[in-house]
Amino acid sequence: MKNTISSTIILLFFAFLIKGSYAKKGKWLIIVYIFTVIACEKKIENEINEYTDEEEFCSLVAHMSLDSTGLLINNFLSGLEENNKNDNLEKLKEWFDCKSCAENVIIFCNSCIDTSPVQSELSINFIQVGDTIINIADISMDEPLRFVRYHD
Repeated sequence: MKNTISSTIILLFFAFLIKGSYAKKGKWLIIVYIFTVIACEKKIENEINEYTDEEEFCSLVAHMSLDSTGLLINNFLSGLEENNKNDNLEKLKEWFDCKSCAENVIIFCNSCIDTSPVQSELSINFIQVGDTIINIADISMDEPLRFVRYHD
C-alpha cells in the first residue's frame, strides 16, 4: 500500500505540472484512481485478516487452547462501534458462527450476570479433533465488549 501511495503522489505531482484543459481531467482521474486503489487494497487486506483470523482461531481450538482465543475475540470486539452493545453481541455471535471450528452458537443470555459491568453468555459448540465440546463464553458488556473466560 505504501508503494501505491508513493506512486500516486508522484502521479499527482506531474498532473499538477500539466497546463491547460487536460490538467483538470487528469487531476480528477488520478484522484479517482487513488480512491479506487486504496479501497481495493483495504478490501484485500480485510479478506487476508479474516482468513488469518479463522486459521489462527481454529488452530487454537484444535490444540485445545481455548483460553488463548481470547486475544482474537477481543481484537474483533475492539473494532466494533461503541454504544451498540446488543448489536455488538449479535455481531460476536455471527463472528463465531463464521468459524469452521464452531457451531450452534447461541446468545445464552444478554446482560444476565450481575457483575460490574454486567456480563452476557454465549453457548458455543467447538469442534476439536472430531469431537464436539460445549463451552460458555462470558462476555463483559463494557465499552468495548470484552471476552472474560470460557466455562462448562
